[in-house]
Amino acid sequence: FKDNMDKMLRKLKDTPPSPGHDRVIYPGISEHEEELDRRANGIPLHTEVIEWFESIKAELDLSFELG
Repeated sequence: FKDNMDKMLRKLKDTPPSPGHDRVIYPGISEHEEELDRRANGIPLHTEVIEWFESIKAELDLSFELG
C-alpha cells in the first residue's frame, strides 16, 4: 500500500499544473510544508499575543526582548 501511495503522490507531484498555477498539490502537502517552515523559522505569534506579552512584561518590570 505504502509503495503504491508513494508512486501516486510522486506522479501527482510531477504532473504539470493547470495554467495559472505553480504546481499540483494534494491533501497534506501544505500542512507538511508549513510544519517544515515552522520547525526552521518558529511559530509566528498573532499581533495581539505580542502586545499582551509586551504589556505584561512592562507590568512586571521585566527587561528582555521578544522575537
